[in-house]
Amino acid sequence: MVALRSTEVFEYLHTFSLEVEFIWKSNWDLAKILFLLARYTVIFDVPVTTYCRRISPLHSPPNSLITAQMP
Repeated sequence: MVALRSTEVFEYLHTFSLEVEFIWKSNWDLAKILFLLARYTVIFDVPVTTYCRRISPLHSPPNSLITAQMP
């Protein structure tokens, strides 16, 4: 997981100047919106998913009391 995140951070830093030149300075259109969604939702996906799995009873270990009480 650490190697994956390190590669991701390196890629973001390496291509940021190109992103500023070609994306941030361009007009808003569908391509720009899709690019930004694809590029930046990844940053929030892992922490949010991890948090949700920790607080959700559906992802509890099989031997927990919460799971045992569910139908």
